[in-house]
Amino acid sequence: MLVVQSHRMPTICIDEVDSSTRQTILSLQKIEYSAIPTDKGICTLALWEGRVCFLALGSSAAQPRIDEALKRTFARHGEMKRSTVVKRVGEQVFAAQNNNAHPLRVRLFGTEFQRMVWRALAQIPSGTTLSYQAVAQKLRRPTATRAVASAIALNPVALLIPCHRVIAKDGSIRGYRWGLDLKRELLRCEQMCLGRG
Repeated sequence: MLVVQSHRMPTICIDEVDSSTRQTILSLQKIEYSAIPTDKGICTLALWEGRVCFLALGSSAAQPRIDEALKRTFARHGEMKRSTVVKRVGEQVFAAQNNNAHPLRVRLFGTEFQRMVWRALAQIPSGTTLSYQAVAQKLRRPTATRAVASAIALNPVALLIPCHRVIAKDGSIRGYRWGLDLKRELLRCEQMCLGRG
């Protein structure tokens, strides 16, 4: 069983694809995926051409919802198959000591605005949080808080793009696709590991 240490995620190298070209690109390749047991639940990880394109984490009870999200995101665009290769990438994602010598390649499929939001999330350091409004302001779109929240909710690679680090303006924990209990736990672990908890 792999141990999730969200404060030690590997450095990522993001490749981006606009939604308009997504179907053409995905129809030419197959998506490889696997369900990997971790201490925080089942990690569903998918790769496209060796790049992480989907990562979700949830309990066994949440697995049908996660499987549906994976299928909804990719199944109509190309062949999907289970693969043991994906488990090795999972080991790289959750390695106890990520030396970051080789950045993990991530492929993001989304609109230009979604990808802009996801890039901003990738810059939030472990142990810190931002509000949805702060993310919108950081993007110089102060009136786009709802659009930012919608893009965050569609983040396809949990943990690597740390959407769990975005909270409500009043400091409350809200809106995590994979469950509020998991979001609280990830934030608590990051705070403890940095000596703030």
